[in-house]
Amino acid sequence: MSINLGTLLLSELQSLSTEARRKHPDIKEAAERVIVILRGIKDDNTDEGIARELSNSDEVIRPFILACHASNNQRLLTTAVHCLQQLVSRHAINPSSVRETLQTLGHIAGGGQSGGVDVQVKVLQMVLPLVTFYSECVSGEALVAAFDLCLTLQRSRDAVVGNTAAAILRQMVVAVFDRVNPESPDQCPRDAYYVLQDLCLLAADQSPVFIGRSAPAVDKRVVLELIESVLANHARVIADHAGMAQALRERLVPFLVAAFGGGGDKRLVFGVAVRCSRIAALFVRRLFEDLAPECELLIAVLSRAVASDSSDSSQLLALEAARALLHDAPLLHAQYDGRDEGGCHVVRDLVSAVCGVVSSAQRGVIGQHVIGAESCGVRLALAQQLDKAEAPAVPPAYGFYLASMAVVDLAGGLESRLLVSHAWEAVHAALAVLILEAKTDDALFALALAAAQRLAEAAGALGEEMDGTRDAMLALLCRASVSADDGRRVQSLLRAVVGTAQRLALTLRAAWGPVLAVFESAPAEDCAIIDGLLAAAGHSADAAMWVIRGLRVLGSEQSGITEAGDEDEDREDEEVRRLIAGALGSDRPPRVRSSSSSGPVFAVEQLRRFAVAHVDLLSDHGLWAAITDQLLLTTASVASVAIRTQSCEALCDVVLAATVAQSSKEVGALVLRPLCQMYQHKQTLVAVRKLTLDTLHRLLQESGHSIAPAGWDVVFDIIQSVTTAAAAAAAADDGGDDDGGVLMRCVFP
Repeated sequence: MSINLGTLLLSELQSLSTEARRKHPDIKEAAERVIVILRGIKDDNTDEGIARELSNSDEVIRPFILACHASNNQRLLTTAVHCLQQLVSRHAINPSSVRETLQTLGHIAGGGQSGGVDVQVKVLQMVLPLVTFYSECVSGEALVAAFDLCLTLQRSRDAVVGNTAAAILRQMVVAVFDRVNPESPDQCPRDAYYVLQDLCLLAADQSPVFIGRSAPAVDKRVVLELIESVLANHARVIADHAGMAQALRERLVPFLVAAFGGGGDKRLVFGVAVRCSRIAALFVRRLFEDLAPECELLIAVLSRAVASDSSDSSQLLALEAARALLHDAPLLHAQYDGRDEGGCHVVRDLVSAVCGVVSSAQRGVIGQHVIGAESCGVRLALAQQLDKAEAPAVPPAYGFYLASMAVVDLAGGLESRLLVSHAWEAVHAALAVLILEAKTDDALFALALAAAQRLAEAAGALGEEMDGTRDAMLALLCRASVSADDGRRVQSLLRAVVGTAQRLALTLRAAWGPVLAVFESAPAEDCAIIDGLLAAAGHSADAAMWVIRGLRVLGSEQSGITEAGDEDEDREDEEVRRLIAGALGSDRPPRVRSSSSSGPVFAVEQLRRFAVAHVDLLSDHGLWAAITDQLLLTTASVASVAIRTQSCEALCDVVLAATVAQSSKEVGALVLRPLCQMYQHKQTLVAVRKLTLDTLHRLLQESGHSIAPAGWDVVFDIIQSVTTAAAAAAAADDGGDDDGGVLMRCVFP
């Protein structure tokens, strides 16, 4: 159970009176007067009531103040400081006595009394309550005294005292700025302004005006920590006060510019450099709306430091600060929103500098080291190591890893049209290194892959102006998927290609070419995932046509088809070819199969599957013609028998599917004509003709009742072609079994 305040003070005052009766009668008399005051307070009063009664008299602190000034009497000092602490913490001091109390505490801190660690800690513990409980009294010179007290003790060789003083200083600065509000008296913003101005002056090694005048040399690290605390907690107060904002412009920003090499050749010690990097990043993040020119300057300085390739820790600290900025998507967008392109160059330069660390990395860095958090990261970022006097050792590839993480963070926030248009080339180059060249661990590879997907999707969502960006990112994914030699990563890449294309299916246009080309040489088990992708394209006739064009280009290359179409068709096919070549380059498998090649052709099979799965779209004459014309060309091409037969089978399946789809209405000539064209072509194989007639026979059995008159004309044309061929063979009378007879028996078994 805690001792009642009155009881505690009465006991201590009696001890104080006894100790001082010989050498310090003034202390004895003052103590006895306070004892009288205490005995006049009711015994049943609470601590709050006692504190309220005591605060009405300025006599209460007199014996303790005198005892603190009594020389060479440690017992008096210890007792006095203990009692003062109790009075301050209970809000039991008369406001008129606050300034004198602070002066006395400053006397102790300045060496007027040697009270030891316990006394110094108790002195520090009184400062914050005095500043907060008696804010109306602790301003101007009284506030100066409070700051000087803490600054003095912060230089103590004792770690407990020094750390306590630093903590109290931070809380005191916050308390001073907490007072500033629209309703506060003029002195409050004035105090805050003077504190901020002097902190900036002290950071720049200039003489302060308000605080620290009587304190010994102030540790610059502490000053910078105080500035960081102000920016972290009261950026809005500063921005709304013209004088404070001007202090940052004129004092702090020039210092930070010089700290990062923007002026002079003097390099900062690590402990100071760490704090400068933290302040620079915080300044930009908290004040970019109100101090835009200054923020742009700091970003530019950080960009130069990132690109400097410095041998010391300054580049790494700048990279850590840059990563913090690039991770802040709202900040990046705010830098662009409502501004013309000329005002956006600083962020573009920062992005380029960070991406340049990755894209221009020496091959030794990315070839010899596995890049990842475990091998290249650090347990604690350099900017968090405030207790270090020298820069700690870091892995050789730490800078590359930092920049890599900044790139993948950035890609997640690229949603602004202007931001994408300015940043994508640099980000693309960096991601290409991470995905194609660097020896990344699985975690970083997955992040880079996701970043490429996000950038492609962000560009795709921004409209046709960003199609080039979208296509470049898709091309990167496609190229990686055919060049990777790790099975798990190949599967991840294929899923990334499919996932991205699936979400952009309706707007991909010619970019369908490289997406489809990726699966030409993929294992059969991996090709299964393409079904969902093609299903997404089936929701739009336009997307379906581009899928068909992509498959047409791939199929023509493998089948050796060189026949030209109309001008528009050739132009669109050429765009598809260009994107395929740009994406896959020399890593792409051979395009043209020899006449002896066998095995299913990817493009033909996918064309069949797509047409059968989306047969409802084939009512569009353009789609129907695109599919059937391509399959007809393949059946009559110079490709192998297997490919030509596969194409014939595909066309027959498409015709049957279309016939079934139209079973509720008459099957017209459009559906049946491809069978006639395939049969009648002079280069058609006998096997192909037989498959054609087999299909016709099946169609007549299953859907003959649905064939329209025009459709019957096509049927009879096919039968007439068969009989004509049979008659011609009979007239020749070569004694052998003619092809026409074989085919005739197929029609009439």
